[in-house]
Order: sequence, then C-alpha cells, then structure tokens
Amino acid sequence: MINDPIISTLGQKLMESAVTQRVVANNLANSETPNYKAFRVMFDRSMASQGTDDMHLPLARTNARHLGDAPVIGSGNNSLDDLVNRAGAQLVRDSSTTLRNDGNNVDVDRELADLSANTLYYGALTTFVKNRFDGYRRIISGNR
Repeated sequence: MINDPIISTLGQKLMESAVTQRVVANNLANSETPNYKAFRVMFDRSMASQGTDDMHLPLARTNARHLGDAPVIGSGNNSLDDLVNRAGAQLVRDSSTTLRNDGNNVDVDRELADLSANTLYYGALTTFVKNRFDGYRRIISGNR
C-alpha cells in the first residue's frame, strides 16, 4: 500500500467532488418539483475535524479491485446520505428562497454552473492523481 499524504488528500477531494456532483444532479432532477428546496453540500475544511494528523487523510476505494484496505464506496449502501457521511460533509437545505410560484427554489443556471465547475475540478484532480502514479511507475521501472 502506498502511504502518500498527497494521494490521500487527493482521494478525499475526489470523494468531495463526487458528493457535490450527486447533490447538484439531485437538485437538477427536482428542478420542476413543486415546493422542492435545493440542497447545498458543506465540507468541513479543517484537518482537525478529519481526525487525522500530519495530512494523512483516509482513502476510500470505488472498486473492490483497487489496492488498499479502505472501504469500497458503492458496495452495499450507496445512498447520497452514505456518500455524504463518508466524505465528512453536511447537506444543507436552502429554505430561505423561492424562485417560482410553486415554491421551488432550484436555479437551473446556478446548478449547471456548479456542475461545470465541479466537472473541471474533478478532471484536474484525476490528472494530479494520474501524474503522481506516473511518477511512481517511472521510478519503479527505472525511467526517472
């Protein structure tokens, strides 16, 4: 198992990005539901709240074939609440506004902008992870 704090941090950020995507997708799916109030996902950014020291954040696997001893995400309960708990986040319902006469407050433009920003963020994170593992591969193969 690779004990790399950068990979661990990137893994946590990938989990947060996945949760954000699920919340935004849920809001968009309910954009026409009367009286639906949009959710926002809030992450506690302090390292102390993670129960970790020296930047060693826990990783989570998304497939049982991945290396490591981290729990597999998607096995068993794959509900939004389960993913939110695993990511150390909170869902906050925005009950303070109403955009339409039917009580719905989903701003589709905002949700699409959030989705686009999150997609770019996720892509950047996966590129960082790939580059990190490419570096390990070069070191192992002797092509420094």
